[in-house]
Amino acid sequence: MDADVIVIGAGLAGIMAAGAACDQGAKVLLLTRKTVGLASNSAISNGVFAGPTNSYGPDAYIRDTLLIGKKLNSLPHIEAVAQGIVPAISFLRDAGCTIVESHENYMVKSARPEVIPGLTLMKTLAASVQESQKLTVQVDFHVTDILSQDGQVCGVAAMDKAGRLLKLYAPAVILASGGAGAIYRRNDNQKRALGQGYAMALRAGLNLCDMEFVQFYPFVQAEPGIPSILLYPPVPKSARLINAAEEDLAAYYGLENLNDMILKRRDDLSVLLHEAMRAGPVYMDYRRVPSESWMRPPLAMLAKLKFDFKNKPFAVAPAVHFFMGGIQTTADTQTQLPGLFACGEVAWGLHGANRRGGNALAECTVFGKIAGTHAAQWGLSHPLPRVGTEAHANSQSSRRSPTGASLRQLGRQIRDIAWSHAGVVRTGQGLRTGLTLLRKTEADIRAFAPRSVVETIDRSDQLGACLVLRTIFTASLARQESLGSFKRKEFPEEQEHSKYGNSSTGYDVGTDRISVSFIQPAQC
Repeated sequence: MDADVIVIGAGLAGIMAAGAACDQGAKVLLLTRKTVGLASNSAISNGVFAGPTNSYGPDAYIRDTLLIGKKLNSLPHIEAVAQGIVPAISFLRDAGCTIVESHENYMVKSARPEVIPGLTLMKTLAASVQESQKLTVQVDFHVTDILSQDGQVCGVAAMDKAGRLLKLYAPAVILASGGAGAIYRRNDNQKRALGQGYAMALRAGLNLCDMEFVQFYPFVQAEPGIPSILLYPPVPKSARLINAAEEDLAAYYGLENLNDMILKRRDDLSVLLHEAMRAGPVYMDYRRVPSESWMRPPLAMLAKLKFDFKNKPFAVAPAVHFFMGGIQTTADTQTQLPGLFACGEVAWGLHGANRRGGNALAECTVFGKIAGTHAAQWGLSHPLPRVGTEAHANSQSSRRSPTGASLRQLGRQIRDIAWSHAGVVRTGQGLRTGLTLLRKTEADIRAFAPRSVVETIDRSDQLGACLVLRTIFTASLARQESLGSFKRKEFPEEQEHSKYGNSSTGYDVGTDRISVSFIQPAQC
């Protein structure tokens, strides 16, 4: 398959990147595991884009994003969104999306109130981008590694659904593979969001910045038998947050505006719920919500779930929602490896120590377009490096004899370790214990001998998840302060400015060791 640009991932960032590269005249190969657009976290989002509007200027957007991120953000990345979101929204409207503007954001409107806005967004964009004659889509492709030659990217190593190991070559590659929320026991992500892009970047010799900053969304379904999906904002004004005795926790803790906290202080709200749950479950109570509110989103979207939300309080609890850290990039999405670009959640830059609501989709849309444009320009102007059997891919270690545990059990161990030892509030002892337990689980996964293509892919994903979680543990141990979404129990005083700066983690393939250092925000 001949291509100028290879795009890994077909969520919002990947689709935007593929479309922009095609518009530049590049031949684009889009690699995805599942249906284009629909297997991404963007498809289960609330369809909200943060950014300057007619009543909320660029300076205010930049100021608020820096404030929420504790100034660990990259200012050039924030400025890129401030400048690029309005054209991006116009592009989405031209593609067929209905988008309404409010004070500080833009919102996708679905044709029916029970349909998740993110699903409407992704279906519309997927149909639009696949009309390009320059685009080739390959479904059921599992990308394992980034290939490089002579100091620049030259393609990817992948496995198709038949289990064949392939090398696909192109002078430019875009990583748009999403985050790693599903490595935690409680999360609201798609189940395959296991940090595959982070792991590929580490094995390719790239640094990850700020991987200790993991955002927890405060209100995620915790009722037995109900999927762990978030309660889409806005929370109705007549809703109550209660305990088992039906005491109003919002009033008890002095929480005046839950929706404002969800958008701008969801880390503090998650910690509060985490502490409140020590005394027992926490419930959301919609019994006082007027009947007409159930005809509109977001409440109308609850109709498909088998629970009587109108008449019964239901358990909620924090869950992992988003990774602020990621691959170190410039504001034009270039990584440390020439020819390799990264956009969306897999890339670092916009968020700093915490993410404001609506910036995830804004990031995907703006930087997806930037990545596609720059990758196409690179791919069309740089010849493919001389490639052959010497093309380098840092693949995972060879398989040995099987162990007693199944991959399903080993995957559950990873999620339990992450949740128990790198959760909402962390401790040094807990992090060290988690790292020890993780290395044992990782050894068991390495020793597992797959018997099918599915098991081979699952094993690869789990080894990548272990590598990502090791970076989280390592960076978390090094940061001895509480800042933004990152909470260390030994350092309870919340800092407004970091004494460390941005963390930068690297991986040595030869020694299998992760190192961490700190650099000033302007340098990351």
